[in-house]
Amino acid sequence: MVRLAPGDWMWRTVSDVMPVLRSQFWLVALAGLLLASADCSQAAGLTPAEAKSAYLRYIAVYATWPGEPAANDHQPIVIGVVGDDPNGVITPIRNRLESGRELLARKRPIRLLDVQLTSGEGVDLAALASCDLIFLSEGAEEDWERIQPAVNALPILTVGEIKGFAERGGMIEYFSPRRSGKVRLKINLQTMRRAGIMLSAQLLALDVVIVLDEREEV
Repeated sequence: MVRLAPGDWMWRTVSDVMPVLRSQFWLVALAGLLLASADCSQAAGLTPAEAKSAYLRYIAVYATWPGEPAANDHQPIVIGVVGDDPNGVITPIRNRLESGRELLARKRPIRLLDVQLTSGEGVDLAALASCDLIFLSEGAEEDWERIQPAVNALPILTVGEIKGFAERGGMIEYFSPRRSGKVRLKINLQTMRRAGIMLSAQLLALDVVIVLDEREEV
């Protein structure tokens, strides 16, 4: 069962939203990889930050961008980091890359870019435009308000720890239900549709919350 949020929470079955989901997700044959790599790893003792880091890598694996180059082009997937990352979500990825070990997403190398916002109200558009995915850490609410207009004009996948991120125009939000404490994902389908970005239907196996724009019809 998929939980939907078109302003107020409601429950519907997957079959009720399949017309929307078919337009948003492309199917893959690697069933269960995300579940085994991130969700089940939490039961094996990973910290929330480590689980979020695992999710971030496999979000990159299962995302496709408009005009994306072929995998054999080996063009990097650039993850921009906005905020101070106080919870250390990026640390496992950074440590791996700095140790000289490659990290791949569908044969494309993953690279990190620390996005430094300019002083005042200015935004470094060139830095943002070079990113395929942007991660906003906890506490980066003001940063998100500053860069959101620029990001909305670009095909950039946004992932955030900010509370209410998916409802505030972000694409994927990390959250932890009190009953389980495990890291889950909220996905804003409407925002992803506007950017032309698609995710694998495998993410639906993770008890995600689908957040719909109030104008979206299901």
